Amino acid sequence: MAYIKKKSERKFKITVCNGYKVNGQKRMKAQTITVPSSVPKRGIQQYVMAEAERIEKKFKYGVEESDQTHFEQYAENWLKRQEPFFKATTYAGYKRNLDIVYPLIGGIPLAKLLPMTLEEMCEELRKRPGRGGNCIKETTVQKYLETVSSVLEDAKKNDIIPFNPAHRVRKRHFEKEVQHIPQKYEMGKLMRAIQNEPILYRAYYTLAITTGLRRGEPVRPAM
Repeated sequence: MAYIKKKSERKFKITVCNGYKVNGQKRMKAQTITVPSSVPKRGIQQYVMAEAERIEKKFKYGVEESDQTHFEQYAENWLKRQEPFFKATTYAGYKRNLDIVYPLIGGIPLAKLLPMTLEEMCEELRKRPGRGGNCIKETTVQKYLETVSSVLEDAKKNDIIPFNPAHRVRKRHFEKEVQHIPQKYEMGKLMRAIQNEPILYRAYYTLAITTGLRRGEPVRPAM
């Protein structure tokens, strides 16, 4: 909540509480504004209230109004605020996805991010090369969109934008791939085939088979 103190007819001091220090004291930030002479007397109060709301958002969330804040600016601020609550791998995943979408929508103000804009982003993402020289899968495109949606949902929650445009994006229907799960006889055949191989390979496949880890996880360093 912003506290407003009138200093003169057109000068006001706006103070915002931004949480508490470890000793229990409030974190207070203040800014003095001067209402332009072009604003009539009857409009002074409305002008001051609007400025108080803008300053409060800037102090608390590090952003201006949606027409002044670009997506990349808000997303980086969001990542910084969420980092203490994310696992290192989760944070890295969000960061990686955002770095991919920044060239497409990073410079667009939040207020101008429409569902149509995000649909065009998805179309461009579908052209990205994937494994084997093919385009990336639709599931990957949806993951990028979900990351963008997480950022925009936070902006909506903080009243930076009126709604989350990602929720209105038309999604393509796609068939989920059937995952092949090796049978016991297949796993036994594999283990017999590698029994004379170096210990590194035997350890890798034994760990993967017995724990169900994904392909890259047995060789991933501990975080």
